[in-house]
Amino acid sequence: MGLRRENILPSSSITTIFRSTRKKIDGSGIVLYYLEVPEEFKTSIMVYKKVGNAVRRNRIKRVIKTFLAENIKEVKSGYYFLVVKEDKPDADLKSLTLHLMLKGRLIKDV
Repeated sequence: MGLRRENILPSSSITTIFRSTRKKIDGSGIVLYYLEVPEEFKTSIMVYKKVGNAVRRNRIKRVIKTFLAENIKEVKSGYYFLVVKEDKPDADLKSLTLHLMLKGRLIKDV
């Protein structure tokens, strides 16, 4: 179960996130930009080129996408753009992503 194609954020929407009321949550090596949009969930992940080689950068993207796909029901609707600045172990990537979501109150109240 992964993120479906309609859940991938197009580049025009990334520009919208930066030009609008840019909401940003900084973490340890990861930055989350988001825009609250009702009834829609889309995401995109960017990893800096200085983080490992291409294989490692793609692995980081897969780990975060898998985490978001597993928890898509708990995440509030909106546009999310994650920027990974530092190389972290896979377990830390998941926990940092969850920490950023909780810090920004982007997890639905159950």
